[in-house]
Amino acid sequence: MKNRSSVVAVFTCYLFLTVSSFAQPVGYVEIPSETSAFQRSIGCVQLKDGSYELDAIKKLSSFESCRKDLPSVDLDLESRTLFRWSAGSDCNMRVKLKVFRVDAEKKYKVIINNIYGGCRAGGRRSGWVTFEKLPQGYSVEMVEVRIDRIHSGDRDDAFKFPSPPPTVHRERIDVSEIDLKGCLPMSGQSQWVINSETVLTAALNESTERLRCNDHLRDLGLDLKKAVLVGYSFASGHCERPPGLSFEATSETSDDPRAKRYVVNAHFDSAVNAPCPTWKTYNVWLVMPNLPAGFAIDLQATPRK
Repeated sequence: MKNRSSVVAVFTCYLFLTVSSFAQPVGYVEIPSETSAFQRSIGCVQLKDGSYELDAIKKLSSFESCRKDLPSVDLDLESRTLFRWSAGSDCNMRVKLKVFRVDAEKKYKVIINNIYGGCRAGGRRSGWVTFEKLPQGYSVEMVEVRIDRIHSGDRDDAFKFPSPPPTVHRERIDVSEIDLKGCLPMSGQSQWVINSETVLTAALNESTERLRCNDHLRDLGLDLKKAVLVGYSFASGHCERPPGLSFEATSETSDDPRAKRYVVNAHFDSAVNAPCPTWKTYNVWLVMPNLPAGFAIDLQATPRK
């Protein structure tokens, strides 16, 4: 997102895919905090988001470009936590920040509401927040919630929380390997999804053995109205077919419509003795139930431990 001209377009697209909650999640305890004045630019390239101890602040103060971006060295960091945050959006962006303790996760969450301002140029805000010292075994993380009140018509200034993770339902589905007899060869680490006769015909038209391959595919009796043909070329560390190669497929549905997918995993014995060069790949073709609307395919290759 370094290209400023793309900041607003990418940000706006992301906003419409982001859903946040008005209600404070169960188990979130708001912690009193103090924030510094928000900074609009960053002069100190050594500064990263996260917790800081006094020694780190003193070290950064040796850089002239950092001094104006640092908090006072008089902070009592024996009894307080100092956290540096940053967020990017557009030049008119606004920020709201609160700190919560979540005992179930043993975490402190610095939650930032990054509110889109409608400006066509990119912008950034950063600053410091202090709050109570972390108990033993606790950590702190920053969570950003992006909000577009301009396009959504939302004029409620209530603080918004991250959406809970979606509930995912998994179901095993059939997957089987199919021998295409050298038709539709693949090279490198690549993936193909053929889910219609039109796509298959176009792919076969590129083959130098089109007539033989057409006859072979016809003999296989593949019905692409009910099935999908998936090609997968992957590196395993083996020079030929990976020993113990097998496949399993899972259908994942969720209350988040973006999470619908088929997950196909290739399992094989690990190549621990004489691995092949990383460019050496093995390709397979698989048949599985055709994709419902809105589903994607996620292909994975995992060696057995």
